[in-house]
Amino acid sequence: LFTDSINTMTYGTLINLCNEYKNFEFYEGAVELLLKAAHTMEHVTEKRKSILDNVIETLRDAGVFNEGVSQPKSLQIMNSGHAQKFNPVLHKALELGLSLKDIDFLFAVYDEFLRADSVPQLFDPAAPYIEDYLTHSKDLSSPEVRKKLDLYCDYCVKRHEYLKAAEVKDYIAQNSGGDVTLQERLHYLSHAVGQAESAKEFSENAKVIEALNKYRLKMKIAQIQFEIYTDINSMPENVYSNFATSQGIPSRDEVLALLNQKLYDSHILLNDFIHPFDLYEKKLALLQIVEEAPYQTEIPIADVLVKAGRKYYPSDTRMMPLDKIIIAISKYFIENEITDPGIITKILRQANINYAVLFETVKHVLNNRS
Repeated sequence: LFTDSINTMTYGTLINLCNEYKNFEFYEGAVELLLKAAHTMEHVTEKRKSILDNVIETLRDAGVFNEGVSQPKSLQIMNSGHAQKFNPVLHKALELGLSLKDIDFLFAVYDEFLRADSVPQLFDPAAPYIEDYLTHSKDLSSPEVRKKLDLYCDYCVKRHEYLKAAEVKDYIAQNSGGDVTLQERLHYLSHAVGQAESAKEFSENAKVIEALNKYRLKMKIAQIQFEIYTDINSMPENVYSNFATSQGIPSRDEVLALLNQKLYDSHILLNDFIHPFDLYEKKLALLQIVEEAPYQTEIPIADVLVKAGRKYYPSDTRMMPLDKIIIAISKYFIENEITDPGIITKILRQANINYAVLFETVKHVLNNRS
């Protein structure tokens, strides 16, 4: 009767009537009356907002957000096998919100669960428009948006949509603002790899394998970036000052801030951070990781190892210095049509050879030649 007369009911009468319903703990009736009233006021923004606030308050009074979404066990037993998954008052609210297509109301309800850190309770069964709620904004400058996207990943995992979860984790890692640290980006990327690996357990089709390889590559490059960050951060002040003076490099804090604020591809890492600081080991590591690196020499491996060797013993001028040895090895691979540009580096890395030990060993051999 009251819902039929909503159009003629004053706002004050509506609120008083709903308060009476709540006094008798008839929360479902109050929710229905308020939502239908809000539906008639779509173009009266202020009153509609006030009514929706009253609905949320009614749900609070009903203990929806305190108790969570599940029914108490006593109710489940009473309903013997056909218990609703949701608290009855919440169930009524979501049902009405869906039938009225009142997205604003549904999102306001989900905001309450977000504040209570209990959104996952809405995943099974999936609450109406919950996926839209979690993904409608991609503004990663907002911590709340990142939190929603993290929850969306959980939602995807629950539904075994692992590649979708991996894609979102990668998106957060690549596009978050400066308030997300490099370590946090690595964390997101590691989750992307993990979700892609989970997808591989279900299916090893080409799409899954391609995605897994892509995220693994991104993770490896990001790890190199973190190692660069660590090397520069721990560099002695006088050494850093020499590089800064000779290369026109900004202050250490500025360089570290640049490394911390986003993930870079291998080309930028190489040209903007590795070369200016002569981080030859990191250059070698990138050679192993990436398929194509921007080198200008005909024998890139030789060029890299020569510089790295000279770093460890720059004064060596014997008959067969390291540069000639490495170039000879490189030519051997070229003449034998072994064209993989990272072959030497890969061999050394797979053998787990410490570069300092490698060069010291070669030096020892050279110094003891008869």
